[in-house]
Amino acid sequence: MESNQIKQKKKIGLALGSGSARGIAHVGVIRELEAMGIRPDVVAGTSAGSIVGAVYACGKLDWFESWLMRLKRREMAGYLDTSYTLRGGIFKGRELIDFFREHVGDLRIEDLDLPFGAVTTSLESGDEIWLTKGPLWDAVRVSIALPVMFTPAIA
Repeated sequence: MESNQIKQKKKIGLALGSGSARGIAHVGVIRELEAMGIRPDVVAGTSAGSIVGAVYACGKLDWFESWLMRLKRREMAGYLDTSYTLRGGIFKGRELIDFFREHVGDLRIEDLDLPFGAVTTSLESGDEIWLTKGPLWDAVRVSIALPVMFTPAIA
């Protein structure tokens, strides 16, 4: 078997981590992979990485990158809907998720062309949970839940 045939059989997974500003940097990493002719067979992300991964799995990375470049700091506050009850977090996260649902589409994970998983943590057990089926943006919302900042969510 030739070297090229072996390389073609390998599967590539792309794992995108958390951290708001670092999450945005994932776009640049994906662009570099594309420039090298590398396209992942599956993508997973947690927190900010789940947003970038979801957008990428939907084929909307160009739109996302353009939106990020135009986004002004003061506009960001509009996506952070305050939870006045402070039950588990300062922000609800619904405005941001509704924005993506409206602009990217109300999609199901299992219907995406590129397999995707959003990773989160169970508050009860501390175990990691992989969300690989169901409403895409609900899974992302659960993944971006950060105790104290974003209220917990249920997938």
